[in-house]
Amino acid sequence: LTGSQILVMAPDIQKYSSHIEAVFGGKRGSPFEIPFSIADRSSQKTSPVLSGLSAILYSPSGRASSKDISAIIESTLIREVFSFSDDDLQTIVYWIQEIGVTWGWDKEHRKQHKSFPTDRNTWAELEYRLSAGLCFAADERLDETLEFSPFTDIESGLSETAGRFLELEEASGSFG
Repeated sequence: LTGSQILVMAPDIQKYSSHIEAVFGGKRGSPFEIPFSIADRSSQKTSPVLSGLSAILYSPSGRASSKDISAIIESTLIREVFSFSDDDLQTIVYWIQEIGVTWGWDKEHRKQHKSFPTDRNTWAELEYRLSAGLCFAADERLDETLEFSPFTDIESGLSETAGRFLELEEASGSFG
């Protein structure tokens, strides 16, 4: 029996590729080497760069839901470019949930999707509230005519994370 006579099939081979690489890849060049190849990998699953770029390019045409954008932020490409750690990602997801982003870049984007045009619960609100939260202290008296209140639940030491996150949002062109 030779290696070319063996075929292993799985519904989503990508789930198992790291295990296959670990078991068979470590033996390369040794007398115990078993030749192998993994077929049917999608380019997006094998390339974090393509996966990240695809997600970024796809999102502006969609509804820009908090789930979709969170997935983009968690992509390897974005994590590396913006130096987001696991803790940073948890913090960003917390901010998204606390500010209440549901979908839409801004009121114009919502209007394009035949929805009520409001910035409430959009990425524009998140940008405004997070930026203002970096500037104002939690106990500072604010002008009551402001459309949104600053999000002041930013722990000390996380202003850099907030800045990188806002830089990502601005780079994506999502805010108007």
